[in-house]
Amino acid sequence: PTLYAINRAADTFIGIGVSYLINGFWFSRKSDTAVLYVAAFDRVLAQDNGTLSNYTLMNLNRLLERKAAITIASHRTLATLLPRIQDVNFHLPVIIMDGAAIYNIEERSFPFYVALPADVARGAARAGATAEVQSYQYAILHDELHVFCALPGSAYEQVLDERLQLRRYHSYVLGLPPENADVLFLF
Repeated sequence: PTLYAINRAADTFIGIGVSYLINGFWFSRKSDTAVLYVAAFDRVLAQDNGTLSNYTLMNLNRLLERKAAITIASHRTLATLLPRIQDVNFHLPVIIMDGAAIYNIEERSFPFYVALPADVARGAARAGATAEVQSYQYAILHDELHVFCALPGSAYEQVLDERLQLRRYHSYVLGLPPENADVLFLF
């Protein structure tokens, strides 16, 4: 047993010495900026409470400082996503509303979005009004996200309207969107 213990200790020390020698050399790493990394925000980067941990925040910013091409995709709108990522220094646009829009944080603009067909958006709003269900239409006008809704009915809808009015990063409008509005999202 003594000889076995001495051999194991010697093997361990040799392994430690070799690892120090290998880790001591600096191997130049070439950054590949041609690869785009898209990470899901919800259930991947974010914790259960919808925020980024300090560890994730620190590592994301460190990678972004090294010019890594990283962005995120989320089902959230601007009003719920941007406050959660305000400490991350994204250089690339983020994907919001399940891919309905791409938002450039630095320029505060929508370089790309996919609108619902106008007749579908208006038909859904009319169907909701007929069934006495409040509908919210998220639309882009003049590179700004607006939330349009008819007058709230139930107590729950009034509370929801008050919460939506207080959110930043979009304009809240009582009424229907104008004919030229590109509706991206119905709620």
